[in-house]
Amino acid sequence: MQEQGTAHFTFALAITPDFDGRHTSERLRVLARGTDTVVQEVEIAAMASTIPPAQQLAVMDVDFDGWPDIVLPNADGGAGPNFSLDFYLYDALKGQFVHHPVLSGLSQPMVAGYGTITAAARASCCQHVAERYRFIRGQLVLTGEEDIHHTSDGKWVVTSGTRMVGGRWKAWSNRQRVPY
Repeated sequence: MQEQGTAHFTFALAITPDFDGRHTSERLRVLARGTDTVVQEVEIAAMASTIPPAQQLAVMDVDFDGWPDIVLPNADGGAGPNFSLDFYLYDALKGQFVHHPVLSGLSQPMVAGYGTITAAARASCCQHVAERYRFIRGQLVLTGEEDIHHTSDGKWVVTSGTRMVGGRWKAWSNRQRVPY
């Protein structure tokens, strides 16, 4: 049984120990608080994670609709810094947690309390990218992108991006000399 829950649910997460101290989440049971009746079972197709078992399940309002959602580790980056999470958003009409494949496909997602979700990735040794999203009328919408990279001669850092302003994309760019 996980420590986290909601006003209506508690959770039981089946975790299998793997090699090198990793653990794999395999199945999630959603239980009605008070009766422990199984409301939903979710099969999870996650990779082994270095996140300790007690911290593998997080409950937060990801889509900012007032209902708590479930977040589970999917992949922790392996040899690189990029990681992904699986998001199960609560559908109040169905009374179920529904997997959100687009949100779950983002690299290094971070949910901010002010309604923004940021995804980031290391694209190469000299390039990092980030995207900003918001849920607008229940849909995940891209609202900004940023790219930071070194020029091939290593003398400049170029930061460029786009952001949605008043329903239109606005582009910007900045170039700074690398101090040696």
